Amino acid sequence: MQGLLEAVKEVMPHAEHRQCAHHICANFYKHFSGEFYKTLFWQAAKSTTDQEFKNNMEKMKELNNDAYDDLMKRNPKTWCRAYFETDRACEAVENGIFESFNSAIIGARGKPLITMLEEIRLHVMERFDAMIRNTNSWKTIVAPNIIKKMRKWHKKMSGPLLEVRNGYEGYMVELEGWACTCRLWVLSGLPCVHACAAINHTDQNLLFYVSDWFKKEKYQLAHSTSIVPLKGSNLWVKTPYDKLFPPKERRMPGRPSIKRKRNKNEKQTKYPTVSGKGKIKKCHNCLQEGHKARTCKNEKVLPPPKEKKPPGRPKKTNSDERPLRGPSAAKSGGRGGKDQQGQKVEEDHLQVQVVVEEEGHLLMKSLIHQWKMKL
Repeated sequence: MQGLLEAVKEVMPHAEHRQCAHHICANFYKHFSGEFYKTLFWQAAKSTTDQEFKNNMEKMKELNNDAYDDLMKRNPKTWCRAYFETDRACEAVENGIFESFNSAIIGARGKPLITMLEEIRLHVMERFDAMIRNTNSWKTIVAPNIIKKMRKWHKKMSGPLLEVRNGYEGYMVELEGWACTCRLWVLSGLPCVHACAAINHTDQNLLFYVSDWFKKEKYQLAHSTSIVPLKGSNLWVKTPYDKLFPPKERRMPGRPSIKRKRNKNEKQTKYPTVSGKGKIKKCHNCLQEGHKARTCKNEKVLPPPKEKKPPGRPKKTNSDERPLRGPSAAKSGGRGGKDQQGQKVEEDHLQVQVVVEEEGHLLMKSLIHQWKMKL
């Protein structure tokens, strides 16, 4: 890693070195897990001033001194907004753009070297062409997503009375210098909420104060350099050198993993796998608990035979039959004589129903027997 940093300084001396706060949080979460640690870390990482960063780190120190020391050892100047350069128009603390590109070429990564490079080249060419077409269709000088964000902030800060103050928090906005004491304007290149309030108060256009990096001309300039097309592999000239063969494939145990392993503090996928932690393992070989069949060294034990259920639907018994209710049973009276009379009527109906069902069953059996004899 140190050699890579030195190489970047030599090749790109003006490039700013930043660390991904997401990966720092993942490593920090391994030693200090909990929602309080996670919340305080992101508050510190997204601090835009030195004093705000110190205040958040003091809260971390009060919570756990070891957690404070662990974060301070990781060079906060590379992962906190308060110490980023102000001429980049980028306040991002995560390298999400690289993760997106890595996800786009995931199908090409497992292929041979030349095939992988060819697929990546074609993907970049198609991406550049799509971005040029998209940029040419813009009807404004500023990117559409930036306009949506500015409208959202404009609605939040609009009103008859506007002050660049929130309770005890106060910020000074300098419209001519495009700066605010919260430093978010100079970091992101977009007017912060305090600047939006000041611009709205002076009845000026918010888009005038957006950095040139978010305008149509810069987007077109960024994608103006085209990638030179190449011939297909069927037209390549064969070289006189020895043919290179891939190394012998060594198959590792288990299924090859393609997706990135997620940390426990990350959001899981739509259909996460259920962990087997806390469950009692049971071997299907020896039917004992404490291990699985893959590591079992005992002899195989046959499982006990399962009880076979009789085919067909279960027959109804007298207890399953619902008693018929007569008209006298539907009436609920206060005298005991009427209740006894209704109960007697129900018993008579029940006996009649059982007799009818038994006779019908016997009649059906006799009809089936006669039909078989005719055949």
